[in-house]
Amino acid sequence: YEAFLKGTQLLVNRNPQEILNAVEELKKAIALDLKFAAAYAKLAIAYYHAINYAGFDTKKGNEEVKNNADYALLLDNNLGEAYAALGHYYKDRDKAKIALQRAYELEPNNAEILMWYSKMFPATEDKGLELLLKAYQIDPLSPIVVNNLAAEYEFKDDFDKARYYYNLNIKNNPNYVTSKIALIRMLAGSPNGKLDEAFIESYKAYTLNPKNLQLLENIFSHSLNIHLIKFTKSIA
Repeated sequence: YEAFLKGTQLLVNRNPQEILNAVEELKKAIALDLKFAAAYAKLAIAYYHAINYAGFDTKKGNEEVKNNADYALLLDNNLGEAYAALGHYYKDRDKAKIALQRAYELEPNNAEILMWYSKMFPATEDKGLELLLKAYQIDPLSPIVVNNLAAEYEFKDDFDKARYYYNLNIKNNPNYVTSKIALIRMLAGSPNGKLDEAFIESYKAYTLNPKNLQLLENIFSHSLNIHLIKFTKSIA
């Protein structure tokens, strides 16, 4: 159970190396208790994150997601996280939605399941935002939940609320760089268009997180756009 808790905690910030470490901790939990259903379900989720954040082989990772989720349900068919893992595994959106709906029915107070289920609804509907707000009420310190709530407001062009939640996330979770990247993106994009400031903020963030390739990519992108604008003006 200690290995299970450690693995669970290592998934929180979506840090690539921590996700890979979480996989090992959860494997350890299963090795110590071969009938630990929740550990199989969590391991399925961990492999899903390993694919998306840590560059884990997609084919092998998806096999691990499916196999561990299936075995978790074989041991306990009331595990919401196992159905959530299947929701991530299915490429067919209807199947994914059914699996995530079942996950939500089984664990309506699991903030991350609410967050994942919210993605199954069109942005034109209010259901996705309602689920994210409920997830936030359940776990207001979850970096991934707060970031998704901010992103939802940004998508709806409610930039003031998006900025508020991104900044709140940075304050409460300084090691979660994704919200900082999102704020920089907002600074550079519409309606702000402040490329110079976005470049400076990207550089500052990169000096604190030199292993984050997305920040390095931002520096290059903003620098290129600044030079393109200056070049266009010079020949106008």
